[in-house]
Amino acid sequence: MREEPVLISEWSTSGENNLEIETDYYDSGSVVTTYTYTQNDNEFTVFLSDTDEENDLTVFWDDEAMTGYLQIGSDSSNRSCWDSNFEDVACASVGY
Repeated sequence: MREEPVLISEWSTSGENNLEIETDYYDSGSVVTTYTYTQNDNEFTVFLSDTDEENDLTVFWDDEAMTGYLQIGSDSSNRSCWDSNFEDVACASVGY
């Protein structure tokens, strides 16, 4: 029986508040999903990439401004944003 990895993670850092972790999920030897977590000072992003870009998922938040968004797919018009009260708002009102 040949062993194959299910998850492979790589990470890099460039200072105390800058980090990226990328994890590939494998099925039958092929990457089917990639999970990327990024911290850039006070801004954080979680990105799930599927083989079908329509199902990509991005969650972004700024822990100082307490704002962020959820985006489905690669089209930024598919964003749902929140303000510092964690209420749904128009993305333009919080700069996204």
